[in-house]
Amino acid sequence: MHESILRDFLLGRVDATVLSKDIRESVAAISPPGAPYSKTSNGIVKMDSQFDLSRKHLLILCDAFLLGDLSGIDLECIAFALIAWEKFTWGGDDDNTLIEIINDWAAPEINYPLNVENIGRCRRWLDGTERYPDRAGVAS
Repeated sequence: MHESILRDFLLGRVDATVLSKDIRESVAAISPPGAPYSKTSNGIVKMDSQFDLSRKHLLILCDAFLLGDLSGIDLECIAFALIAWEKFTWGGDDDNTLIEIINDWAAPEINYPLNVENIGRCRRWLDGTERYPDRAGVAS
């Protein structure tokens, strides 16, 4: 997966079709048929500079999913990559909603399934119309 293609999508330079194609070409299924989906990256092409991720960027991803332009697998792969990639930063998120949602998307099997209802909730959490739930005390 190319960091620069994700960055360019978030900046409106390429469309969701380009991003989704890059994800599909970069991820190999490693589970047998019928087993839960697993993935591994075939290689990450790194950017030269930092990119400061904001709520606005995750809202773009939510909208692309809600429009049907990105799949749940796409969001899961993007979130997993954002956690792993050093060039994407998100230091300006005062209440940690951004990183909570990225972590939720990276492991939907233990957090929230990536479906229309839940991504709609993520959108409301990101735009501030609904508060991210307090999950203190929840066993991990």
